[in-house]
Amino acid sequence: MTRVPEAMGDEVSREASGLVWSLVREALVASAASPAGVAEDGTAATADAADRRRAPQASPRVWARAWQLVRSNSVEGLTWAAARHRPDLPRALRDPWSAAADETLWRCLQFDIARERVVAALTARGFELLPLKGAVVAPLYPDPSMRSMVDNDILYRLPGADLPRAQRELARAMASLGFEPEHVGEGCHDTFVAPPCLSFEMHHRLFQDRDGRLAAIEARYRDPWALAGPGPAPSWPAHEHYLYHICHAYKHYEVAGCGIRCLADEMVLLEAWGDELDLDRIEAELAALGPVAAFERRLRRCAQGARDPELIAELLGSGAYGTVEGFVGRGLEAARRAGEAPWRARARYVRGRLLPRGEADAHVYRVAGVRLPVPLALPFRVGRALTVRLPRTLAELRALMRSR
Repeated sequence: MTRVPEAMGDEVSREASGLVWSLVREALVASAASPAGVAEDGTAATADAADRRRAPQASPRVWARAWQLVRSNSVEGLTWAAARHRPDLPRALRDPWSAAADETLWRCLQFDIARERVVAALTARGFELLPLKGAVVAPLYPDPSMRSMVDNDILYRLPGADLPRAQRELARAMASLGFEPEHVGEGCHDTFVAPPCLSFEMHHRLFQDRDGRLAAIEARYRDPWALAGPGPAPSWPAHEHYLYHICHAYKHYEVAGCGIRCLADEMVLLEAWGDELDLDRIEAELAALGPVAAFERRLRRCAQGARDPELIAELLGSGAYGTVEGFVGRGLEAARRAGEAPWRARARYVRGRLLPRGEADAHVYRVAGVRLPVPLALPFRVGRALTVRLPRTLAELRALMRSR
């Protein structure tokens, strides 16, 4: 069954999908092939001008659609490294694309500076920390303007303290650094924010299975600290960071869809850690996680140059964090795989969205940090769905009605 979003079905979107992927590959492959990796002006080295002139010329409509996909996937800086040299890039797109790339670099620097402060302060208070995701991958890119970041993900624990005490100490420490709590005591992580753009997701666990699709992954990461290598400070070896990159990408892919950035990260990790990664061992470990193994193989082959236009279109059409269409469709698809009739799958989906489903979804019926009793949860969720979340509710209903 194809998972390519309907919005990617027209000819312009298909051409734009290929164009964006060619820009991603040109930026990363040319940078990796360059001895310096980065030009003197700080931009990634790209293919020579003669090769660019021989490249197929895209129409303004295709470029406009490509720019939409670039923005929805948060790869402005990465693609600008190649697009800026294209003679067929419309003049109207040059300034906003360049500005977005500059903003990517600015945000990356802001997050780097803030992360150093936060790690130093929390370490001084006795916390053990393990940076994850973008904090690990971004420094491996040829240029800091290439990898966008919207938050800092850090696994934390406070030795000798239970989770409630660790969360209280964490909140006090983050407040002393000027951060305000956004979501605390909800789900897998506590979120703290500060101007101008800072967001820290402090994880006390990494995965939370809601309907069985992520059960094997959740089990593997039940104690993520046990995966750390030897040494005075806990840290993961390269293959564990790679496995987590795959599992995290699969979580988004399976639940609502994930964007092209996970494939760019795959290219970067394979280039940076290729000699360290034991792919036979990785495949053996992923085999225990069911469909995650096939997902990794497909992602890796595409990153290594295999043509897979359907995967590219699916990733680009999903945006950086998935879509409502993907969220609803994948939920119903999982129910059908489990043998449920379509009408029963839809009914269970609606019930699950309206009624509390236990600890895994406790955060969706908390008010001011207080968990609502079950009799109040239904009217609260219905009221919220019809007011502050009305656009999302309507989008889910439309996707539910269109699903087969």
